Amino acid sequence: MLRVMSPQKGFIRYRFDVLFLFVFFEVILYDKLPVAQAVISVIEYTFILASIIINRRVGVMYLISFTLLSMGAWSYVTQESLPYNFWGLRVFGFSANILFCIGISFYLLISNRFRVRLNKQNLASQFYIFFIVYSFLLGGVFTLASKNYYDNFIKDFLVYLPFFLYLFLISFLSAEDSKIILKYGIALSIIAMLISYFSGQLFDYGEGHTFVLMNSFSFSIIFPIYFFKDLFTKKHLYFFLASILFLLIQGKVFIGSKSIMLIIFLLLWIVTSSYRAFKYFLFVLLFLVILVQPLTSWISQNIDPDLVVSYKFNQIFSVFEIVDIDLIAFSNTSMGNIVAEAVTIIHWMDKNFFQFIIGKGFGGGLNDTNGYLATYVGPGAGYSEVDLARDQFTRFHLPLFEVIVKAGLLGTIIYLRALILLFKRRDIFSFSFFIILLSVFSNSKEMILLSLIFNHLAMSLTKPSEIAASHIIK
Repeated sequence: MLRVMSPQKGFIRYRFDVLFLFVFFEVILYDKLPVAQAVISVIEYTFILASIIINRRVGVMYLISFTLLSMGAWSYVTQESLPYNFWGLRVFGFSANILFCIGISFYLLISNRFRVRLNKQNLASQFYIFFIVYSFLLGGVFTLASKNYYDNFIKDFLVYLPFFLYLFLISFLSAEDSKIILKYGIALSIIAMLISYFSGQLFDYGEGHTFVLMNSFSFSIIFPIYFFKDLFTKKHLYFFLASILFLLIQGKVFIGSKSIMLIIFLLLWIVTSSYRAFKYFLFVLLFLVILVQPLTSWISQNIDPDLVVSYKFNQIFSVFEIVDIDLIAFSNTSMGNIVAEAVTIIHWMDKNFFQFIIGKGFGGGLNDTNGYLATYVGPGAGYSEVDLARDQFTRFHLPLFEVIVKAGLLGTIIYLRALILLFKRRDIFSFSFFIILLSVFSNSKEMILLSLIFNHLAMSLTKPSEIAASHIIK
């Protein structure tokens, strides 16, 4: 067990072994015994409720940890029906997790004598608030004017609603609390992968491809884990690094296009992290460009083409090799889907410049003017049949595309400025926030929550001049 002092003394404490038991059941019951999953999920929610009543901080820590450690969208990406685990359990069609967070927030609000905590926010994290509030108001106007579909507006609103709940819940925690959540979360995510591998509890991604189960931590900590070394003893760090290397060699860690994006930006962050390294930046960049063609050939000749990592690398390199945009956009690959969205958005910006200036808000979508997006309609393919029928595509692969369409030029400028500010910071917490904001924050509520945990830690290292004033509203 990792040696960390519990943040609370007393009857209820934040314990590693409790979280391990949760992770163990998440893995062992994956895609099995739905009734048992449902019963255990109810027990878990009851445990969190009791913890919050006895000790608010510890209860909130358990709620955040269970939410992030639960096997969610990454492992069930191609499943048509949701599981009954902590992540997937539904009540009357609504997420039990969100309903529970809403109830807990009201309880904490009332028990705190109606004192609303507003976290201090640095300039980068303020993007979230602007994007959500602006897109909600603009989308509301467009929906009332019948420019956006009502159900699309509701779907977008529900995706981002948890932000304010999580922001409120995290305000009860100290930076040390968030650090312990992150430490235990990273450790247990890797342990969960090992349990998944050795128990044979794997998820399918395409016919014949199976990988270890993944939670919200899995995407963001696999490659930069070395830079979290201050959280662990050397013995634990070497064990986790060896475990990840073992799983990578076995080809059982899912590596998608966004994971490769993470690797590239991690390398850039390392290279530019000091003046001495920066002097070699252009040389390294030129070296990588020269290596694109040889690296593509080496991968195709030496790495098993059945491995998704090989498949994804070849997708990315195909962009450099294929001049015909149509061939890439119609390739029915995730990289082709990103190219298809990019071309469609550029066409929309060119033909509807005023709309691009202000955005379309929540519920706003794009017409498939080039016919590219129709290629990616269907279960697990990215878009639903109703998107094709209406010719309104509202959810996009990259957050940048989401921001451009929803919040327009102003939102895009604020978003890019936030990314630059985060990338320029030299701490791993700011970089992790940068990675999530760049690649996946619009994908799920769990990634929004994880980004806020990283931001909470980054703010503990931020200069006071870079943070907005703190307020308590009575």
